[in-house]
Order: sequence, then C-alpha cells, then structure tokens
Amino acid sequence: MILALSVGQVFGADDKKKKKGAEGAPSADGMSVYKDAKHGFRIKYPSDWAAMATPGADPVVTFSHKAANGQVTENIGVSLEHAKNVKRSDDNLDVILAELEVQFRKQFTDVKIVSEKPVDVAGFPGRSLVFTGNRQGVTIEMQAAFTVARGQFYMVSAATTPDRYESVAPTFRSVIASFELTQPGKKK
Repeated sequence: MILALSVGQVFGADDKKKKKGAEGAPSADGMSVYKDAKHGFRIKYPSDWAAMATPGADPVVTFSHKAANGQVTENIGVSLEHAKNVKRSDDNLDVILAELEVQFRKQFTDVKIVSEKPVDVAGFPGRSLVFTGNRQGVTIEMQAAFTVARGQFYMVSAATTPDRYESVAPTFRSVIASFELTQPGKKK
C-alpha cells in the first residue's frame, strides 16, 4: 500500500504514546530541520511541533502540533517506499495519482477532491492532491505531494480539520516545499 494514515487515531486525541524522535535545532526562519540519513532526506517543520520517528513503519516520520489542551490538531508525515512496482515511475505520475485517490477512498468516506495539480517535489516532477474526507467520525482536509525519484517513492502529507485548513495551509506548503533528498537512493 502506498499510504498508511493514522489521522483518525491522532486528531482530538492526547498523543501520550509518542516516541521521542530526532529533532533538529531551529534554523534562521524559526523552523527545525529533521534529517533522516537512513532514508536520505531532510525536511523543515515548525519548531513548536513534535517530531516522531517511526523506524520500519510508514510514515517514516510524523510531525504533530498540539493545542493547549494536549490534543493533536495538525499532522505532517513523510512516507516512502522502494518503487519496485513497475507502475510507479517518474514517467507516469498521473497513474500514481489515480492510485492514491483509490487508496484515499478506501480509507475515508465522503471523499471530495479539492484540487489536483503538477508540482515540484525535492527538485523532481510530482503531483499534489488536496481532499476532504471522513474517518472514524472525524472530518479532515489533507494535502499530499509525491514524486518518484532515484528509484524511491516519496510522499509528504499534511492533515487537519477543514475549519483549520486555511490558516495552516501556508505552513503545510512551506514544509512540503522544504523537503530535500540528501543522498542518492539505492539502485533497483
């Protein structure tokens, strides 16, 4: 499966089970930098958010923002997998986009696509999808941007509730735009 989401478990819950992740020092723009040497990427995230690395799981890392009451209000996750499936290549991103839509519809009810467009992800051609959906009684609005680069599928997804989306969308876009590959991926 391309995408594993834990949105229904996270929103509105106090995230006390969180494992301590690798957090970076704040950069000049007030963002922290998360570096993952094993998977060869770097990404910035808001300094007041918590990072949780999930070794061997998908997503690889999750960044979460909590309200004053301790409930998680926003999540950003980085997912990846080796592109061993022949359908997942950099020359058929539209097929992957359609595959993502199918996965979203399996995981969420009442899915509405807000936008789909070509984007640049880590300097490679990619696609972006914004949708709303419902899972376990929680309505979310999510943006996902993905690419296939160096034999690897990479996706950065960001989710919150629809009433908060417009206010945090600039942060989501900034985090997604900061995603960089730091080392060549393994050859197939």
